[in-house]
Amino acid sequence: MIVATTRPETMLGDTAVAVHPDDERYAHLVGKHVRLPIANRLIPIVADAHADPTKGTGAVKITPAHDFNDYQVGKRCKLPMVNIFDASANVLASFDVINPEGAAYTIDEALAPEGYAGLVRFGTPKAPGARERIIADLEAQDLLHMIEPKTIEQPFGDRSNVVIEPMLTDQWYVDAKTLAQPAIKAVEEGRTKFVPETWTKTYFEWMRNIEPWCVSRQLWWGHRIPAWYGPDGTFFVAESEAAAKLKAAGHYGEDAELTQDEDVLDTWFSSALWPFSTLGWPERSTEEIKAEGFYPTQVLVTGFDIIFFWVARMMMQGLHFMGEIPFHDVYVHALVRDEKGQKMSKSKGNVMDPLDIIDGVDLETLVQKRTTGLMNPNDASRIEKDTRKDYKDGIQAYGADALRFTLAALATQGRDIKLALKTVEGYRNFATKLWNAVRFTQMNQCDLDVEFEPKSACLPLNRWIIAETQKATKAVTAAIEGYRFNEAAAAIYRFVWNVFCDWYLELAKPVLSGDDETAKKELRATAAWTLDQVVRLLHPFMPFITEDLFRALSRSGEVDRGYLITAKWPELEGLEAPHAEAEVNWVIDLIMAIRSARADLNVPAGAKVPMTLVGGGDEIAARVRSWGALIERLARLEGVSISHAAPEGSIRVVVGEATACLEVANLIDLAAESARLKKEIAKLEADILGVEKKLANEQFMSKAPPEIVEEQHERRAAAEATRDKLAAALVQLGDAG
Repeated sequence: MIVATTRPETMLGDTAVAVHPDDERYAHLVGKHVRLPIANRLIPIVADAHADPTKGTGAVKITPAHDFNDYQVGKRCKLPMVNIFDASANVLASFDVINPEGAAYTIDEALAPEGYAGLVRFGTPKAPGARERIIADLEAQDLLHMIEPKTIEQPFGDRSNVVIEPMLTDQWYVDAKTLAQPAIKAVEEGRTKFVPETWTKTYFEWMRNIEPWCVSRQLWWGHRIPAWYGPDGTFFVAESEAAAKLKAAGHYGEDAELTQDEDVLDTWFSSALWPFSTLGWPERSTEEIKAEGFYPTQVLVTGFDIIFFWVARMMMQGLHFMGEIPFHDVYVHALVRDEKGQKMSKSKGNVMDPLDIIDGVDLETLVQKRTTGLMNPNDASRIEKDTRKDYKDGIQAYGADALRFTLAALATQGRDIKLALKTVEGYRNFATKLWNAVRFTQMNQCDLDVEFEPKSACLPLNRWIIAETQKATKAVTAAIEGYRFNEAAAAIYRFVWNVFCDWYLELAKPVLSGDDETAKKELRATAAWTLDQVVRLLHPFMPFITEDLFRALSRSGEVDRGYLITAKWPELEGLEAPHAEAEVNWVIDLIMAIRSARADLNVPAGAKVPMTLVGGGDEIAARVRSWGALIERLARLEGVSISHAAPEGSIRVVVGEATACLEVANLIDLAAESARLKKEIAKLEADILGVEKKLANEQFMSKAPPEIVEEQHERRAAAEATRDKLAAALVQLGDAG
């Protein structure tokens, strides 16, 4: 019979040849035996569905001790298992043989053929190994049918760069299938929930198909396996050596010398004890175990890649040892990848150490950290070159708060995080913005008034910011409670930067520099109150800067309120102000629309443009009278008038029920600007078409990495948004012409 293999050296451990039960070519041979070359022993021909009749000859060699699939065939067919290698992949002189209970046949002894003992599994032309020796011996005996180049999937060690292969060894196992049943039921009944819920399916898939759990590891550290061996190899499993000795005395009829197993428990076994072992377990009456919220706790935050390794095992052991689930919710966060979307790994040289981002690191230290420990010198050389190219000045210090906020802001449910230093820098700037905002308010005597009642505010600007604070509080709270941390971060970011800093403080300046002391007092109290709410909302995301600012605000109010970490979370109700909100939002929308139109049409930044407001009625006219001077300053206008008709040569910007007409004909060349916009639009449409062709190309879509495909989608969306914006500006020019 002709069989094919990509690992000729494992022929020494073959214990059968398998054919498919429905393969008529071999039906008459099932149950008969063939002689295994080189090893020179008879092995049976067995029928098993693992053999694929459409591949090769349809006959496959079975090496149960050195192949996962063959191991399963060996179990089904009750075949002996012959381990031919030691731990360094050298051929043993005397093979390890395991004959299963009820074996189809047995092998009493298996010795390495002459000249094979001590050979490494595969060597080089100058120093042949077992593979080369097998091939040479088969050729010499005229038993080699052919050698065919073939590409296969082969795992390699990350650090050693050595081929990883299965090997049969004695290990300790846990009956995971029995332990899994209560853990499955707990999730089915909703006692423990996954967020996002889609990970529930993954949990069930693993748990319902669970195999016995190998818990012994050959490491120098960890919890020792609680098993002791007697003089004849009999083992005794017990909680302590003393208990094991009692068992041994009962077995031998006298005291016996025992030796503890040198293996340690699997890391995940020890880690699975964490939810209750930290509370004093195995003692069951400790204060920590009795305390509400400690066990079970509310939420576990973890990565999807260890749902099976850690979450499932904590569920199994928590229910087994404590009789209760360890946590109610499991929030599965995204995997943090590099800015290109690649998984971080030492061998790729793209690992970003959080401490380097927080504290900063010079280039030489960074190179050393990324190359130390790499086994492959080519990898080390490549990584050093790339690091020097990408980080010429090392990594500057961004601080813990900036990194923490970045990870929260990017933590979209169901999507991995692409971590780029540019993004971290942006959120460091956000922290600086907040710090400067507090400095500005304190320079303007905006001291905290603990007696301030926000409902008492009268100024529309103050009532507006108070209402916006309530909206932000509700948005952040709801997002956190729903584990939508990116939405929570986005809500507080928008409020601090766009609402409070960009608009409230800007619109507040005329009041602060004015003569109305009553208005000033109210605005100062409102600004300080708003910042106090801001630091509370930001604390989960930026705990360090907010703790400092909370203390600074306390000092400005001359009160000692303790620490922010123990302060009350904002709960704001009844602070809506519809009329004030509508008024201030209209002013902001008007200024933003004018600024946008000026930028789109290349109106010189320093030029003041006459504006005429058409339509809107008495309410709009009243707003213009109240806010006119501020609108002129912030929108760079030369006067604001109200009329029933749009002036000639003006572009029109619709804001609510009114239309702002900007007279730009004397400031820009309308025809030239129209041509420029058309040219830009045409270029963008060509880019969009190019991206769409790529995305429609099946070959590109099948070969391109997911991050490249996503990049193309993002590029198209950005181009479409810019095109639409320029198209609107072109329409405005048409109106002006």
